[in-house]
Amino acid sequence: MFVFRKKTAELRTAYTHDKAHVETNVAFDNSGPILNGAVVLGHQGWLFGYQYVFNTARSLLTKNNFAVGFRAKDFTLYANMNDANEVGGSVYQRINDRLETGVQLAWTAGTNQTRFAFASKYQLDSQTVVSAKVNNICQVGLSFQQLLRPGMESFFCCFYFLKSIKFFI
Repeated sequence: MFVFRKKTAELRTAYTHDKAHVETNVAFDNSGPILNGAVVLGHQGWLFGYQYVFNTARSLLTKNNFAVGFRAKDFTLYANMNDANEVGGSVYQRINDRLETGVQLAWTAGTNQTRFAFASKYQLDSQTVVSAKVNNICQVGLSFQQLLRPGMESFFCCFYFLKSIKFFI
């Protein structure tokens, strides 16, 4: 009796420049090559990205993702579209040296479901940080982080699901 094992091989290439990163991976297996690639371009705070996966055996584009973002000194904007059925975005802002906030939104076609979350981080002093996050299904996350000495810190976090609070859009 003979046992044949699945054999695979992979070829990876990448090109990196100050304003561009291009990567292509080809995975070879018994069913045929699968192409996986990504391109990220950046210029003056703007970032543009594209990722794909193409299955040559089925002649099918199985992943098709786009993203765009902008980063300035004290805020970041980001938007993405995944496989033409999920759209998302986020806004992050550093309000001052102690306070940071963020909002994240996502929508999936077909389910017609919108998801969102709000988060904030506050620096109490040079060694202590508190954070909080809440989303549209009333999940709440809280954390407390304190530097005890260089290389050693304590961290406490908890997550809670609030059943009585509802958000309406």
